[in-house]
Amino acid sequence: MKEMTCAEVNSILEKLSPADREQCCKSLVKIISTDKEHTSELDEIITAVILYAYECEIIPLLLTCELLIISIDFKILVSITAEKIKFVRSKMHMLDYKGMRDLIKTLLVEKLDKLPQYLTEHQRRQLIPIEELTVDLIDRKKNFCPALFIITEISRISLTSHVHILPKVSLKIREVVASFRPLAEICTMIGRTWMYPITAHLCYHSQVSSWKLSDGKLHFKTHLPYSTENCAPQSYFQYILLKQPRGHENLSHFIRPVMPTVPPPKIQCNEIMQMLILEAMCAIEESEHDAIHPINQYNWMHIVHLVVYALCHHTATSYGSFDQLIEMLRVQLKISQYRKARGELMWLLLNFISYAVTEKIPINENDITDIFNILYPDEPVWAGCSTDTVGMVRFFAPAAIWSNLARQTKSGEEPPKPPEKLARFSTMLELEKKQYLSEEFLAVVANAHPSDPENPKMPNRHVQQALLKKIEASTEDPSHQWLLPHGHKTDSHVIALDMTLLDSLTFYAKHNITYFLLMHLKEVCNVGRLPSPALIETLTRLPFASEVNRLSSLIFQAFITEIQTFGQTLSEIHNDPTKSNSLNINTIAILAQIIIYRFLGSPVSLANKCLALKAAYDGINWCCKMAIPALQAKMHHLYGLMEQIIMRIFIWTPPSELIHVLAYAMKFNLLAPPAMFGQDTQPYGAVFHVCPEISRIFLINLIRSYKLAYSGDLGPSDSLASLSQVHKFPESVRRWFPENLQHACKVDEGPNDDLFNIYQKQSDADWAMWNQWIQQQQAQYTESFWNDCANQFITERHGQYTLLISVFRYMDGGHPPPVVFKILSMMKIKDLILNVNAFVDYILYICKQARHDNERFIHLVGIVDKMVFEFNYISFDRFFLAMVMHPNDDSSIEFALLILHTLITQFRNFVQHINIIHYLPSHYTSATSNSQEFFKNMTEYYNKFPEYTYGELQSFTCILWDFGGEDFTRRRYVAAKSVGIASE
Repeated sequence: MKEMTCAEVNSILEKLSPADREQCCKSLVKIISTDKEHTSELDEIITAVILYAYECEIIPLLLTCELLIISIDFKILVSITAEKIKFVRSKMHMLDYKGMRDLIKTLLVEKLDKLPQYLTEHQRRQLIPIEELTVDLIDRKKNFCPALFIITEISRISLTSHVHILPKVSLKIREVVASFRPLAEICTMIGRTWMYPITAHLCYHSQVSSWKLSDGKLHFKTHLPYSTENCAPQSYFQYILLKQPRGHENLSHFIRPVMPTVPPPKIQCNEIMQMLILEAMCAIEESEHDAIHPINQYNWMHIVHLVVYALCHHTATSYGSFDQLIEMLRVQLKISQYRKARGELMWLLLNFISYAVTEKIPINENDITDIFNILYPDEPVWAGCSTDTVGMVRFFAPAAIWSNLARQTKSGEEPPKPPEKLARFSTMLELEKKQYLSEEFLAVVANAHPSDPENPKMPNRHVQQALLKKIEASTEDPSHQWLLPHGHKTDSHVIALDMTLLDSLTFYAKHNITYFLLMHLKEVCNVGRLPSPALIETLTRLPFASEVNRLSSLIFQAFITEIQTFGQTLSEIHNDPTKSNSLNINTIAILAQIIIYRFLGSPVSLANKCLALKAAYDGINWCCKMAIPALQAKMHHLYGLMEQIIMRIFIWTPPSELIHVLAYAMKFNLLAPPAMFGQDTQPYGAVFHVCPEISRIFLINLIRSYKLAYSGDLGPSDSLASLSQVHKFPESVRRWFPENLQHACKVDEGPNDDLFNIYQKQSDADWAMWNQWIQQQQAQYTESFWNDCANQFITERHGQYTLLISVFRYMDGGHPPPVVFKILSMMKIKDLILNVNAFVDYILYICKQARHDNERFIHLVGIVDKMVFEFNYISFDRFFLAMVMHPNDDSSIEFALLILHTLITQFRNFVQHINIIHYLPSHYTSATSNSQEFFKNMTEYYNKFPEYTYGELQSFTCILWDFGGEDFTRRRYVAAKSVGIASE
């Protein structure tokens, strides 16, 4: 009877689809729990049916095991059939790891939780086979399943689950959890087991508050368990996170700031700051080195950065309480005997007090006095060297504190009196600030008197004078000047303020000095001079010495303000062209180069990056709108700087932040279709001034960020998918995009032959026009004639971008007339970019045709080398950007790389130019590098490879008519020297 039933059921199952078959089997098993009268008989026959179906290969092994486990009555109202457990144990080694995971989930999570609360001895003995099976399944040493899958299923079990009624299972669960404990601790503190710290991870978003510490629990998503000791105060989490280098930058991501209008949160970092301070003081007590030794100073610098950031992050918010910190320190310092690091602690307090006095934050002077009396039972005595800046700043820190407290005294009130032990030193500071300040005492006075009474944003006027003496030379002696490209001159002072001195300044003193240097920079540039290299280097180093990104914000805000002023000046010049001489872009150029080349390692907020992006885009717009020919040289230079800023923002910004820049970039048409760049009339009044190469860089970086930061199922946003439809990509690039973008992206097949036929005809017309001019002029130079020729060319060739192609073809057998430089100097930057792009397309097309003739190929590349490096028809930066980013199909990219390889291996100019990297300081050491040596090397580089504007090149008329191959560069240099724009 049983055999017939099994045969009939399986004959029915054979005719069903796999999905229906599985559903039918599960419904069959449910009958056992629904029929109360014949449960044992049904269990026996259904078990036989399931095993028969498996033997006939009608159902797979995984489904068989699941059905047998599901059919067990875990309430134990019916005796458990041992045959089921024996079958599962004998066959489970044949399952893959996914099948084992499903088996563990079914048995451990879904079924064992239904055990009755109390078990009889008979029931307990019946559960032994199941208990042993479960123990084997979750045993990490037996390796039936990946450990991460095991801990994932265990994490689904609550503490009150009935699983823990089985003692062996409960013990094994605790062992598995304990084996994960070290990894769980890391995950709890860091958030991601594969990245440290959490805020550096690609998937981390500062806008998401899942990492904010709450008063009740710690929110995080992970497969690993965590201990409850990290849930209430979360001190260990803070301690580990804040002890990291630059750990203070994580504060805003996991602690709610304190606001004056909101009750302070229970969770702050006061206790952790106190703990780190006391640890550092204890370490110095036990250290073999002095407190000012670099090893000890590294630790203290980190603590100062943390405390200042936590307490001075924003005017209206902070992440701790200074009063509570002082109170805790006072209690602990009375108990301990930490005295060696007392100068470090007083300097730490000085950093906050100088800021608090300015922001009118009340300071309890009695608490400060108590701390001082505890640390200084006797009168302090200076026993160091007069050139020891760090030691002197720490020694005078207590006196500087009372000098700062005196600044908050209102008129008519008596300033707070320092302790008797400090009176002599406070008087000394008052006298010294009026004397000549040595470099060692400059930091002491700057900390004690960080602001000028008449202008609180500026440092004390005596500090101002001392600073200028150190970073600026006298302008009366013109022989002590450096000659820069384009005839610019600057004084010879190249030694910037040392980082040791800058690190010895308080945060507020550094803020005021940065503001003063920016104002002085603007003042010097407005009178037609250039600031000294020492001033610019000092201004660049200050943000690296700061613990808060306010100093970098000052430089960014100055750059944005200058761009706005630049736009207003251009508007005035547009209405009155006679004011064109009033346009000065030196300040913008200097600030832009600081941002481009030196801010990679400095803390820069996402807001500042977005503001700089907007300012750079505004600058590009102004450069493209200006139509006055006399100003085009400045527009060319400024446009290139703004492009560099946009590219650097892509480099700085981590993928998680770069995604958020997308919405911001949409406002500026950074991702406009490439074809729109050269059009005069554009839809909906939109203006597209950013060149296609920059747009392509941004879009590729954006897609890469989506791929790195998101899993495949999330996918890119709809806006990115729509952008991908209007931009084309090489097939080799598209295949690395996320799958849903690959279908939306179009493949670029490269320019067709018709385009090059058009270029050829237009270039022939250029030749005819040039030959006609030369015949009319009969090789005699007249300025007005060439001006008329240049205007005629720009007017008649509007919308045609074959000037550089014509130069390339002309140089294949001769030399173009010098009017080419005049045309280039009058050309708008957008037309110049389109000419360069067309030139790149053309040389790629010509080189492809000559790929089988090696001699002809090298000859063509040699012409390109002369155009770029000897005759300077194209700037090296613009040419290199176009060669790398303009080709957009696989074949063109391949030949572009081949041309660059030939330029490097067959010609010396390219290699000589990129040898500059040998003495460029690394971003990691730029703040402490030898700035004067770097500047001297840069000066030698530009003397060897001078850069001229098109107007300067056109002014060498007498030489430009006499082209002499290798001798041309030298003779042009002699002409440049004769007009004062080159040096020995």
